[in-house]
This record gives sequence, structure tokens and C-alpha cells, in this order.
Amino acid sequence: MFLQTHQGGITIPEPSTYTVLYSVSQFYNTIHSSTGLTPHFVVFGRHARLPVDLCVEAQPPQERATLDGWVAFYQQALTTAYQQVQARTKQRQAWDQTRYNKRAQAAPLLPGERVLIRNFRRRARGKLEPRWVPSPLVILSQVRPEQPVYRIRPEGKEGPVRTLHRNNLRPCP
Repeated sequence: MFLQTHQGGITIPEPSTYTVLYSVSQFYNTIHSSTGLTPHFVVFGRHARLPVDLCVEAQPPQERATLDGWVAFYQQALTTAYQQVQARTKQRQAWDQTRYNKRAQAAPLLPGERVLIRNFRRRARGKLEPRWVPSPLVILSQVRPEQPVYRIRPEGKEGPVRTLHRNNLRPCP
């Protein structure tokens, strides 16, 4: 095992190849919560053969097939995996959206109300930069009654219509 020396005289052991390979194999063979499949299965259309499989001698059934049969089998496996990932991802997105909308501030905004929007470009002065853009905007409408998403435009002038979530809007003081 080799040692790496960093500034300050701290010596940290270099990770061994075994440790790195073990970590990578754990990642690729763990079922992901949002897809319901392992990353290895999503990419290759089959479950990985682990080193423990060699020790236990658990071998997959050896079926000889033609090239066309092999291609058709893996194309079907990858198509099924893709469809399952797509369905689970949509389900997870809907769940995340419901959870995010629950955190929305309770007070609804009415059309014509003046609001400020969150300053998404706070970079120059860090935490001293204003959190809200100083120029007011006007609420045009709520996109859907069951969702806290609003269409807004600049006050007193024509400008681009923007669509923002309620958490990014604040009534003018």
C-alpha cells in the first residue's frame, strides 16, 4: 500500500484497487430507489455476475443461440427495462411534485396583485445580495386551480410573461 503526503504533513493511505472495485460493484448492483432496477441491468439488460457467484459456482444457464436470437433477446430486455424506468420515473416525479407543492405558502395570490420574485442571480455579493428583485410584477392568472403556479408580467410595461411557483413569489410590502 502506498502513502500519499498532503500539505500539513498528513499521510493518507491510497485506496487499494480492491476497495475501488468493491465500491463500484456495489454501486452498479444496488437497486436504485427511483428506477427500481440496478444501473447494470438498465445499461446491459442483464444482472451482473458478481465475484461471489464464482465462489458459489452459481452459473447462469448456458443457452446457445444464434446471433439474431441473442440480439432479439437483449433488445427485448433493454426495451422492457427502459419502459419500467420511464414509468417509475414519471411516478417519482409526480410524487416529488406533490411533496413540493405541499410546502407552498398557503396564501393564494389573486390576479392584479403586485409581487416580487426571488433573485435567482445572487452571485456578486453573496449573502449580502438582495433576495428579491426590487421591480414589482403583476399576477395575470393561476395556471391551474389545484397547483400554486402563477403567470406574471412586469408592472406598467409590456414584457415577457413568466410562469413561477408560489414559493418564488412574495407579495409587495
